[in-house]
Amino acid sequence: MNRSNHSGFTLIELMAVLAVIAIMTALIIPEMRGTLSEAELRSSARTLINACQVASSRAIALNQPQELRIEAPAGRYQLRPLGNPGTTDVRTRAQAPVDGRIDSRVTFSWESATEAEGAPESQTPSPNAPNADERPAADARHRISFYPDGTAQGATMVLRDREGFRLALEIQPVTARVRVLERPRN
Repeated sequence: MNRSNHSGFTLIELMAVLAVIAIMTALIIPEMRGTLSEAELRSSARTLINACQVASSRAIALNQPQELRIEAPAGRYQLRPLGNPGTTDVRTRAQAPVDGRIDSRVTFSWESATEAEGAPESQTPSPNAPNADERPAADARHRISFYPDGTAQGATMVLRDREGFRLALEIQPVTARVRVLERPRN
């Protein structure tokens, strides 16, 4: 039997292939670690965007200002009417507070309107908004108001994950729409 006709891999060739696989794995694993954190961040951002849209819709539909309260350390938010709720039965059920959850591993902070990218330096109050005494103060933390005329209290929420990825959710005061801005990683 002639052994020179057999083809196959030598031990050195197999070791070289395994070394290449080990090097590529070492390069890819750290990138995948940030992916889960970034997914948690984007999921929390989507949850808050949806809550803002519901708050704006409820304010318009019920013709009553709504407030979104965010308790980030506890990982929850609440949507509730501002002021005295109506007394009619149909509206009472629609005005019940809505509770929701956000990922408590995502940190949360506020940015003033002048710090936000592209935000106006001053905001004009909505004509249907409560008067200055009833309106939340500019430094009132964790609260955003939405008004029946389709406007909102302008604010920018900054979400940050454990890996340093940041997203800013900027609420436009005139349209009550939420714009998502990616921020540099810390």
